[in-house]
Amino acid sequence: MGNVLYSYKGKNDEITIPENVKAISSYAFKDSKIRAVKFTNNIIINEGVFYNCQNLELIEGLSLSELPAFSFFNCFKLSKIPWLLNNLGKFSLYNCKTIEKIMLDSAIIHACALSGCNKLSMIDGEIKIVGK
Repeated sequence: MGNVLYSYKGKNDEITIPENVKAISSYAFKDSKIRAVKFTNNIIINEGVFYNCQNLELIEGLSLSELPAFSFFNCFKLSKIPWLLNNLGKFSLYNCKTIEKIMLDSAIIHACALSGCNKLSMIDGEIKIVGK
Protein backbone atom coordinates (compact mmCIF):
# COMPACT_ATOMS: atom_id res chain seq x y z
CA MET A 1 0.00 0.00 0.00
CA GLY A 2 2.89 2.39 0.52
CA ASN A 3 3.44 5.03 3.16
CA VAL A 4 0.64 5.95 5.52
CA LEU A 5 0.33 9.16 7.53
CA TYR A 6 -0.94 8.00 10.91
CA SER A 7 -1.02 11.21 12.93
CA TYR A 8 -0.17 14.88 12.42
CA LYS A 9 1.33 16.62 15.45
CA GLY A 10 2.94 19.57 13.65
CA LYS A 11 2.42 23.25 14.39
CA ASN A 12 2.10 24.54 10.80
CA ASP A 13 -1.35 25.70 9.75
CA GLU A 14 -0.64 25.13 6.05
CA ILE A 15 0.75 21.75 5.05
CA THR A 16 1.57 19.80 1.91
CA ILE A 17 1.13 16.05 1.93
CA PRO A 18 4.26 14.52 0.32
CA GLU A 19 3.94 12.45 -2.87
CA ASN A 20 5.14 9.30 -1.14
CA VAL A 21 2.10 9.28 1.19
CA LYS A 22 -0.50 6.91 -0.25
CA ALA A 23 -3.09 6.99 2.56
CA ILE A 24 -4.06 8.97 5.63
CA SER A 25 -5.15 6.98 8.65
CA SER A 26 -8.41 7.47 10.54
CA TYR A 27 -8.47 10.63 12.67
CA ALA A 28 -4.90 11.55 11.66
CA PHE A 29 -5.59 15.31 11.85
CA LYS A 30 -8.20 15.13 14.63
CA ASP A 31 -8.49 18.43 16.55
CA SER A 32 -5.50 19.98 14.76
CA LYS A 33 -5.27 23.70 14.01
CA ILE A 34 -4.54 23.28 10.29
CA ARG A 35 -6.05 25.85 7.95
CA ALA A 36 -5.03 24.53 4.52
CA VAL A 37 -3.93 21.17 3.14
CA LYS A 38 -2.40 20.65 -0.29
CA PHE A 39 -2.18 17.19 -1.80
CA THR A 40 0.41 16.39 -4.46
CA ASN A 41 -1.35 13.19 -5.59
CA ASN A 42 -4.58 11.30 -5.02
CA ILE A 43 -4.58 9.24 -1.89
CA ILE A 44 -6.93 7.24 0.27
CA ILE A 45 -8.46 9.05 3.22
CA ASN A 46 -10.10 7.15 6.04
CA GLU A 47 -12.83 7.80 8.60
CA GLY A 48 -12.62 11.06 10.52
CA VAL A 49 -9.38 12.18 8.88
CA PHE A 50 -10.11 15.90 9.46
CA TYR A 51 -12.42 15.40 12.46
CA ASN A 52 -12.99 18.63 14.39
CA CYS A 53 -10.45 20.68 12.42
CA GLN A 54 -12.30 23.89 13.17
CA ASN A 55 -9.83 26.14 11.31
CA LEU A 56 -9.73 24.09 8.09
CA GLU A 57 -10.69 26.32 5.16
CA LEU A 58 -9.04 24.84 2.10
CA ILE A 59 -8.29 21.43 0.58
CA GLU A 60 -6.31 21.47 -2.69
CA GLY A 61 -5.12 18.84 -5.15
CA LEU A 62 -7.29 15.99 -3.92
CA SER A 63 -9.93 14.23 -5.98
CA LEU A 64 -12.58 12.23 -4.12
CA SER A 65 -15.83 10.57 -5.07
CA GLU A 66 -16.59 9.31 -1.58
CA LEU A 67 -16.35 10.94 1.83
CA PRO A 68 -15.81 8.45 4.64
CA ALA A 69 -17.80 8.78 7.86
CA PHE A 70 -16.87 11.78 10.01
CA SER A 71 -14.24 12.91 7.47
CA PHE A 72 -14.95 16.68 7.82
CA PHE A 73 -16.99 16.58 11.04
CA ASN A 74 -17.10 20.05 12.66
CA CYS A 75 -14.93 21.74 10.02
CA PHE A 76 -16.80 25.03 10.51
CA LYS A 77 -14.75 27.11 8.08
CA LEU A 78 -14.56 24.66 5.17
CA SER A 79 -16.58 26.43 2.51
CA LYS A 80 -15.91 24.42 -0.65
CA ILE A 81 -16.22 20.76 -1.53
CA PRO A 82 -14.95 20.76 -5.14
CA TRP A 83 -15.56 17.08 -5.88
CA LEU A 84 -18.35 15.25 -7.66
CA LEU A 85 -19.46 12.90 -4.90
CA ASN A 86 -21.34 9.62 -5.06
CA ASN A 87 -21.20 8.67 -1.38
CA LEU A 88 -21.35 10.79 1.75
CA GLY A 89 -20.60 8.72 4.84
CA LYS A 90 -22.46 9.28 8.09
CA PHE A 91 -21.68 12.67 9.63
CA SER A 92 -19.10 13.28 6.84
CA LEU A 93 -19.89 17.02 6.50
CA TYR A 94 -21.63 17.45 9.83
CA ASN A 95 -21.63 21.05 11.06
CA CYS A 96 -19.71 22.40 8.06
CA LYS A 97 -21.53 25.68 8.49
CA THR A 98 -20.09 27.59 5.52
CA ILE A 99 -20.55 25.07 2.69
CA GLU A 100 -23.00 26.52 0.19
CA LYS A 101 -22.96 23.97 -2.63
CA ILE A 102 -22.13 20.32 -3.22
CA MET A 103 -22.12 18.32 -6.44
CA LEU A 104 -23.54 14.82 -6.40
CA ASP A 105 -23.63 11.94 -8.87
CA SER A 106 -26.48 9.58 -7.92
CA ALA A 107 -25.20 9.93 -4.39
CA ILE A 108 -25.89 7.80 -1.41
CA ILE A 109 -26.17 10.09 1.59
CA HIS A 110 -25.84 8.43 4.98
CA ALA A 111 -27.20 9.55 8.35
CA CYS A 112 -26.56 13.18 9.31
CA ALA A 113 -24.01 13.66 6.51
CA LEU A 114 -25.27 17.20 5.86
CA SER A 115 -26.68 18.09 9.28
CA GLY A 116 -25.64 21.53 10.45
CA CYS A 117 -24.69 22.71 6.95
CA ASN A 118 -26.70 25.87 7.52
CA LYS A 119 -25.59 27.74 4.38
CA LEU A 120 -26.07 24.80 2.02
CA SER A 121 -28.46 26.18 -0.55
CA MET A 122 -27.64 24.14 -3.65
CA ILE A 123 -27.26 20.44 -4.24
CA ASP A 124 -26.27 19.93 -7.86
CA GLY A 125 -27.07 16.40 -9.01
CA GLU A 126 -29.15 13.44 -8.02
CA ILE A 127 -29.59 11.82 -4.64
CA LYS A 128 -29.97 8.09 -5.08
CA ILE A 129 -30.61 6.92 -1.51
CA VAL A 130 -30.75 8.66 1.82
CA GLY A 131 -29.24 6.30 4.39
CA LYS A 132 -30.54 5.57 7.84
